[in-house]
Amino acid sequence: MPDLYNSLLERMEGREYSNYFSAFCPFEEHKSPALLVHDDGLFVCLSCGRKGTHAYLDKKIGSHFIPQQRNNTVSNILPQWKKWEREYGSLEGIADAAHRSLKRHSAYQTYFRKRKIYEYMEEGNLGFLDGWCCFPVYSPGKTVVDIIVRSTSRKNDTRYVVHPSSDNIRSLYVPSWRKVESSQIVFVVFGVVDSIALHLAGLPSLTGISGKSLSADLLRPLGKRFVIIPDKDEEREARLLANKLGWRASVTEVDFPDGTKDVDEIRRTFGNEYLLDAIGASI
Repeated sequence: MPDLYNSLLERMEGREYSNYFSAFCPFEEHKSPALLVHDDGLFVCLSCGRKGTHAYLDKKIGSHFIPQQRNNTVSNILPQWKKWEREYGSLEGIADAAHRSLKRHSAYQTYFRKRKIYEYMEEGNLGFLDGWCCFPVYSPGKTVVDIIVRSTSRKNDTRYVVHPSSDNIRSLYVPSWRKVESSQIVFVVFGVVDSIALHLAGLPSLTGISGKSLSADLLRPLGKRFVIIPDKDEEREARLLANKLGWRASVTEVDFPDGTKDVDEIRRTFGNEYLLDAIGASI
């Protein structure tokens, strides 16, 4: 039952291995994740000895299972960069492993489908690893220069995290360098998913890979004209960035429909054409 296996893996926030995942036992409290759920349809707890089928386990945990202690450890608050580097080597190795994991397990795709960016999975080499959605950052030469990850845990306040680069050199997140390089005007937003949303709507777009990394110094070398589209209530930051870029930049303040605050939410709610109209009316 691969679909039920994947569903259990997601709800129990399990840690996956070759043909099973480990998780905290829902039958008795243990200090470690002693429950092993195998992909052949069976499970067993190494601490209390409880065993059974996926269907039995599914009935036990229901739809809102909260794993014991799982989110009280540092390893689940922050990405496991050192572990990933040991297992997969380079940044490119981590990105490829996460991408394979995302393609293999439908349960991992929930966030990307909910945000309606699943169609960008192959092009962007999107991935999922140990509870983190992975967005590789590419150079114009198609080399992975960084990775942005986002936690899927509702109990984890950590949102987007970038790899702790030793040289502290940051780049831009660009969904399509080909599209940016061939365009005279590039659209700048303040979020990774927002930039993907604009790309899927057909526009050349980019953003910074962290809150403080989107700077005029990174944009000037591209030699483009920039249209900066801020989220709702971020107009001041957009104007400050435009002032530093001078004649190269302008700010488009979108009239956000009720219930939306950024271009991603407009696209998800109303579609590509509505998003283009909302932007085009102000350019």
